[in-house]
Amino acid sequence: MKRGRLKYDLAYGCFLFCGMTALLITVFGKAAKDDNTAALLGFFVAIPLALASFAAMVAALVLSAIHWRHWPLLILSALTVLSVTLITMVHGLAVSAFAVHPGVQAFRSRYGDALYSSLQLPDGQEEHWRELLLLGQGDAQYVDDPRGSSKLLATCSVHPLTRAFKVTIEDAC
Repeated sequence: MKRGRLKYDLAYGCFLFCGMTALLITVFGKAAKDDNTAALLGFFVAIPLALASFAAMVAALVLSAIHWRHWPLLILSALTVLSVTLITMVHGLAVSAFAVHPGVQAFRSRYGDALYSSLQLPDGQEEHWRELLLLGQGDAQYVDDPRGSSKLLATCSVHPLTRAFKVTIEDAC
């Protein structure tokens, strides 16, 4: 194998690892049959994979900067930085909106640590991203389980380009 190509392959491999980690974590979240399995997969598989993926992302960005003449690596780097920035911005806006909304403040004073939020990416038919405010119940207190172990209390729809947001109280418990 050519040594020159190997240095590019390492950068591509780092990007591939990040993408495969995101795919695997999504599949694990959908495949878990009960809360205990989801918690087990999350703790022993998803968290280590996410940490390793973060390290691989940093390595991929550094290798892309080193091999800046290879334009596909620059495109992958730009898309990575853009997506991480966008996700961080939308999540930050939604959490800030939840922090000042009086209905959410009432939930926070009533339920405390049983509340958690989850960012839901748009599915292609809508342009708004949604942050969900959920109330965990029982063993599923911190597990995002779409099968009903958690109760949706509020949503915050965020348009990423205009940064406009709207908080909707779904259920007044």
